[in-house]
This record gives sequence, structure tokens and C-alpha cells, in this order.
Amino acid sequence: MKKTLLLLLLLLPLAWSCTKDDDGDKKPAITLYDEPITKWGMSKNDVIKKRGYDYIEADNGVLIYDTYNNRAPYEYYIFEYGKLACSVVDVDWDYSDELIEQINQRYTYWFTSDEEPELYYLSASTLEKSKTIICIDLDEEFLEVYYFPNSDSSSASAPSRPQNISSTVKQFKAQCRR
Repeated sequence: MKKTLLLLLLLLPLAWSCTKDDDGDKKPAITLYDEPITKWGMSKNDVIKKRGYDYIEADNGVLIYDTYNNRAPYEYYIFEYGKLACSVVDVDWDYSDELIEQINQRYTYWFTSDEEPELYYLSASTLEKSKTIICIDLDEEFLEVYYFPNSDSSSASAPSRPQNISSTVKQFKAQCRR
């Protein structure tokens, strides 16, 4: 509870500066980890080719990578119907302040869940413009950052509105735990 409250309090006063990359996307001044692959609909083989090194486990439609980064040690790629449906990055709790700052610099804060200790962000200024929804789960051994497609993507699991978000995240959590 204290960690959740601390992270929520950090959201309010953050003032951030950032630059834009070649695609016009905001780039944070702080980078705890490289952004995971979020090209929704990619095949498992395409994700393996793009990552450039061997995965440590592949089971039940999930690829797990050791990032060799002690701040964010693991990445997960979840596939549904053979297509990329969710990317997850585990971040060590010791870097919670930096994580929140990085996410605030890169994405637009959307809402905090009333049901679960989760913070939600959008990849654009509005839900309608966002290709990706980001969820930070504050109730795990690691801070888990979920990236999943908005409803305009090709994924069958993409949520259409906030009321569907929690069930979508729970579904992806269950796949990561298998």
C-alpha cells in the first residue's frame, strides 16, 4: 500500500522534458530499458528475428527474454492466434521513481484503477489516437509494465474502453504466470 501511494504521489508533481525521435514519438530523458516490440500482429518468428538474441523460454504463446539489465531484467512477448498481442517488461522496485518518470515523459497519463493497484497510460494524447495502452502493475514482485494494443489494432484481445481494460490485463497476467 505504501509503495502504491508513493508512486501515485510521484505522478502529481512530475514536470518532464523530452525530445522526439524520427517518427515524432516522445523520447524520455531517462531510459531504464529499451522499449519492447509493440508492432501488433507480428508473428513469433518475426519477434525472435527482431530481438536479435535467444529467448530463455517459450511456452503457452509466451516468449521470455533475459535483458541482461538489472533494472529491468525480463521481457515477455505474448501471442494470441500466432500474433503479438502484448509486451511486458519487469522493472525492479528499486527503480520505481525512474520508471514513473520515464513513463510520464514518454506517454500520456490516462487513469488509476479503482479495482487494482494499476496505472494506465496512452501512447497518444487521446484514447482514439493511441495505438498502444500501457499499464503499470504495482502489485507484483517486480513492477510490471504491460504494453497492449488499443481496439483499432488487429488483436482480438484489444480492449475497446476502460471497463474492458482490467479483464484484458488479468488475461495477460495469467499468461505470463503459466
